[in-house]
Amino acid sequence: MAVVVEPASIISEGTATVKATVTDRWGNGVAGVTVTFAETGAGRISATTATTNSAGVAQIDFTSAKNETGSNTISAVISGGQSANLDGYVGTVAVAGVKAGNTTATAAVTVVKDTSTSTADALLELAKAIGTGKEVEAATDAAAEAIDAANAATDAANLAAEAADAATVAAEEARDAADAATAAVEELSTQVATLMAALKAQLTTLANTVAKIAKKVKA
Repeated sequence: MAVVVEPASIISEGTATVKATVTDRWGNGVAGVTVTFAETGAGRISATTATTNSAGVAQIDFTSAKNETGSNTISAVISGGQSANLDGYVGTVAVAGVKAGNTTATAAVTVVKDTSTSTADALLELAKAIGTGKEVEAATDAAAEAIDAANAATDAANLAAEAADAATVAAEEARDAADAATAAVEELSTQVATLMAALKAQLTTLANTVAKIAKKVKA
């Protein structure tokens, strides 16, 4: 007989399959044999006895509880008149090619901690991270108020920029008006100067004419 556990390592709350295979001296499976199982360590077996099928296999399950870890040794025992003969013998008769039989076999299985995160645990951690519904609502309201304040500040900045542009245009218009007034004054000054010069010349001519007339009158 031989016994195996598949898989040989499981996580907490996992399940493995224990298979005990009973064969005759030629390696053929023997059906109808009762196998008694026992275990020592972490975890437990689903049954203590099972009967071999047509392939000579008796099968049970091995399970573990949540957060349970450790190792376990599972044993399988059979009884039979020719199950424990010496190597090369059937009873007391030497038979070529016959191997020694056995009535007991063992296999080991290891239970390890489940390090994966369940959906429920992930949601719980998410809930802890974001807080209660009221806290989320308050955070949402605060964010909305901050957005409104930012929009208001943007509007005020836009208005200030428009006012600055209007002031710049007014200043440019005032400067243009001042330049025009300066040019007009300069032109008027030029015209006055020209008129004064012409008037002076006329007065000089008139004075000369009067002087000539006065001389003629004296003569």
